[in-house]
Amino acid sequence: MGINILDAIVGTMSPLILASHLGEGRIVKHVIYLGQNSIDLVIWQFLAFRIAIVLQIIFLKAKLSAITAFPTYDTEGIWWLVYVIAGIYGSLLWKFILEHNPLSGWMKRRYIIR
Repeated sequence: MGINILDAIVGTMSPLILASHLGEGRIVKHVIYLGQNSIDLVIWQFLAFRIAIVLQIIFLKAKLSAITAFPTYDTEGIWWLVYVIAGIYGSLLWKFILEHNPLSGWMKRRYIIR
């Protein structure tokens, strides 16, 4: 019981102390940007996972039917990192594409995108 309380206190205070020492560097700005776009990351991550699955089809010689794997195909070894990178940056790329296309004005007026 006492260890759980200590874990909760350390788990709460550690990010706060770390954040107070980081300042305004590039990493902090990047994390703030990810936080401001977190809903887009959640919405588009499963689409972005297809990037990692396509890479697995190419490099692991998986069957093309692996593209339908939900939510992931294989997260063993280093592939979990590929999924993290694809999930974050693939989602942000898709958000950028949606916001900067000829139909984006129409999509914004109809609340399809922010």
